[in-house]
Amino acid sequence: MRKYKDIIQYIVKNHPDPCSLSSARVSAILYLIDWKSAMETGRQLTNLHWQTTPSGIKPQGGLSAPFSSKEYKALPSCKFSSAEKDIMNHAIDSSARKGITELISLANTTYPAFLQNRIGTVLNLDDIAKIYKARKSEIAWGSKLVSDQDWHSADTLRKF
Repeated sequence: MRKYKDIIQYIVKNHPDPCSLSSARVSAILYLIDWKSAMETGRQLTNLHWQTTPSGIKPQGGLSAPFSSKEYKALPSCKFSSAEKDIMNHAIDSSARKGITELISLANTTYPAFLQNRIGTVLNLDDIAKIYKARKSEIAWGSKLVSDQDWHSADTLRKF
């Protein structure tokens, strides 16, 4: 598992608008990275523990890192595998096209949030991804199945 600060550094260096990286936006991007990684590799990418809160999914204890572009760009670069970069780039690219409200809504309607919607629940994304994969073939609305390219959100499931 990677330290979340290494991944924030990658986000800051690769986001098309690093000035827009508020704490809420970075938290949502990190969560989407972890959820996608758990689905694709069976393990979340960061060392964060995600928790349901009244305002949505947040890292337990919050984020303690500043998001100053200058500070993160000055740090030595971490080495990431191509699979890790693909996962992070997908989250960065998807988030860049969304307003903050839409991005937070996306994070808060993913399958883990839908499955564990009790406030204060710590989400084990690795285990939830296994449950999701086992049930995915059962989750069919009409004749369509949810695509692997989707974020696997509860909203997506409701559309079918």
